[in-house]
Amino acid sequence: MSRLDDRLDDARRAHRDGRIDDAEAAYLGILREAPAFAPALHLLGVLRLQQGRLPESEALLRQATAIEPTPRARLHLGLCLHRLGRGTDAVALLTDLAAGTPDDADIQYNFGVVCLETGHLHEAIPALRRAAALAPDDVQAPSNLGLALRMAGRSQAALEILRPLARAAPTFEPAVINLVEALLDSDAVEEARAALDRLLEARDDDARLLLLRLRTALRGGELEAAEDLQRRASHALQLAVDGTDDWRLLASALYLDVLRPWPDGLSAALRRRLDTLLRVPGATPPGDYRHERLRVGYLSPHFGDHPVGHVIHRLFEAHDRGAVEVHAFSLRERSGDPGGYHAAIRQGCDRFHDVAGLAGARLAKRIRAEEIDVLVDLDGFMGYAGIQAMAHRAAPVQAFWLGHAGGLGLSFVDWVIADRIVAPPPDGTGADDAVAWIPAPYHPASPHAIAGSCPSRQDSRLPETGLVFCAFNNPEKINRAVFSCWCAILAAVPGSVLWLTAPPRASEAKARLLALARSDGVAADRLVFAERIADKAIHLARHRHADLFLDTVTLNASTTALDALWAGVPLVTVAGGRFAGRIAETFLRSLGLDELVTPDLASYREMAIALAADAPRRRALGERLRAARTTSAVFDVATTARRLEAAYRDMHRRRRQGDPPRSFAPGSA
Repeated sequence: MSRLDDRLDDARRAHRDGRIDDAEAAYLGILREAPAFAPALHLLGVLRLQQGRLPESEALLRQATAIEPTPRARLHLGLCLHRLGRGTDAVALLTDLAAGTPDDADIQYNFGVVCLETGHLHEAIPALRRAAALAPDDVQAPSNLGLALRMAGRSQAALEILRPLARAAPTFEPAVINLVEALLDSDAVEEARAALDRLLEARDDDARLLLLRLRTALRGGELEAAEDLQRRASHALQLAVDGTDDWRLLASALYLDVLRPWPDGLSAALRRRLDTLLRVPGATPPGDYRHERLRVGYLSPHFGDHPVGHVIHRLFEAHDRGAVEVHAFSLRERSGDPGGYHAAIRQGCDRFHDVAGLAGARLAKRIRAEEIDVLVDLDGFMGYAGIQAMAHRAAPVQAFWLGHAGGLGLSFVDWVIADRIVAPPPDGTGADDAVAWIPAPYHPASPHAIAGSCPSRQDSRLPETGLVFCAFNNPEKINRAVFSCWCAILAAVPGSVLWLTAPPRASEAKARLLALARSDGVAADRLVFAERIADKAIHLARHRHADLFLDTVTLNASTTALDALWAGVPLVTVAGGRFAGRIAETFLRSLGLDELVTPDLASYREMAIALAADAPRRRALGERLRAARTTSAVFDVATTARRLEAAYRDMHRRRRQGDPPRSFAPGSA
């Protein structure tokens, strides 16, 4: 062994032992004597990578690979390029490297992780699968494989990997977190709860674990536990927000903000930090395209049987094809979709693009290739891919509409589309968004057939007589205050029942809600749970048994409210203090039913009790509602399409003029 090799071994040993200053001095000393000694160039490049001195690392690693292109030097160069934000270059380099070293577990693993983080899920999955097979005792490869499968929409396949992994390594937090996410995708709420509780015994202040535990509490009907978990999660987030680099943690917290609001200062801090982490330095919008028709791209995983799909399934076909070319970018693979929603959405587009498995820069590049003038994300904080793509400036104009009830507060989202009820001026959404105000309602419902016959009251487990209050809200929207209010309404209306959406079968939510009702003095048989009916026409028809819809108050009913109103069932709501609590209000005011919007929970309770006792008034409200359905924009997708088109044209014009995004109503200066 040469003297240089001996010195390199000493430097490598210092590096491995964490004596960074000694290692650095030794590498530099070797290179002063032998500037072209590739192993020292490589290892100093690795040290610079670890220090975050990325341009220096790249230069050193390029020198090393030019002289001696070993697999490890090429691997580290690829990782450096990835850290520099040059994902395309990193994936190209590592693709060649992985193909030439199929039996190297470390290279396969790192290639898989880079692909995972850059949105190349189709490449990430086989690489991570190989890495897991080559190193069966390693926990990181199967954990990331489970994550990749879940991100690709294959939650059941992810569970097959993650369940045995979590049993073998119950304290390995990333694997348990990935397992819990996949379990929640599959409605296995109690299994997710048990896995989290085991971890929280040792990490009871971990923000990510607490957020997931809060989600399981909401899904599982733990209304009182949810309040305590929110307090704990809020404290943990306040401590973590400024230092975390986990942008998905922040996005998850902001999704939960609409269900259980964080303190205003924390919400703002979460948005600022998320914006900092997602914003891509140097990312600029593509140049203005020159098309005869404005190209509008809608981005979502929900172009099927999902509340978003229910709302928009007739919208795309209603666009004016002389003025707008409609593109849909589907983040979920839907070739086997059975329902009519997906078929209607696909047929209503000029072009439907399957972009499942793409994320970040790769998804943005795919959208740019279609020269989209206005990109409209329908997901917001419900998912991750849309905001990632917008961070890479996928289109000249980028807007958010519909899916997440509120503003996003992200610098690369130019406008949020809303109306002046859910986002009243001058503050708009309250999240530093520029608002494109369209006339109320800010979103409609696509009309749907109602079956001529429906399940009987007996088949629906409803009593043969008595008033039926209906609350087909997502169970996650129910909080302790509104549930207690519902129980007070039931107590004041003898013989009445509350008809709720059945929670996931694999949860104890039903038993917990029944126990809470009993604690509020309401017998268990006063709560009736409606199972999901696949045929929406029949689901709408069974609303005939409902006398009055009771709204949730922090996050209103949206699609379920529109279903009830379309079926002719009056709805009572509270005028909320923010976007998420004003959704039902915009529907009711648009239908001319302003008196059903109450100022507070006490007035809401009084209104529901008064209407229960006044059948003629309920009938009159029902008649007004049925008449308004044919004249209101609430169920007029063509009118909404024209309003959206006007907003898109204004956004596009303002962008071409070089104006910064600021709130406007279409047609204003």
